[in-house]
Amino acid sequence: FFFKQKTAYEIVDCDWSSDVCSSDLPEKFGPALIRKICAAGWPANVVINVNFPDRAPEDVAGVVAAEQGKHKIGDDLILRADPRGRAYLWIGPRRKADASADGTDLKATDDGYISVTPLNVDLTYGPTMKTLRDILRA
Repeated sequence: FFFKQKTAYEIVDCDWSSDVCSSDLPEKFGPALIRKICAAGWPANVVINVNFPDRAPEDVAGVVAAEQGKHKIGDDLILRADPRGRAYLWIGPRRKADASADGTDLKATDDGYISVTPLNVDLTYGPTMKTLRDILRA
């Protein structure tokens, strides 16, 4: 589980913890929501992403299942060093989110809903795998 509202919250084995919380929403809605979702059971490769709107608990419109919205990652390339001193490029920090697409987590939270999105840990894009294998065999 990942809870997001300005900071990320990681839920491990349906037991949640967080470091800093800028709102009462995770505390008020999180435990019951986690219990409800965990009771359904999920495949090992699924991560549940929960996003809270930036509003008071009494102003939350509800909880909805939503697709992952599209974020434009920033155009800045920043040269950084990893802990071993090796250089790498960080893409960011600008992010532009399109909250106009119906059915997405971005639209849901913009409209005051808590959004819940099942994410697949396997990021392989299956439809292109055969094409890629064919190219690499040639």
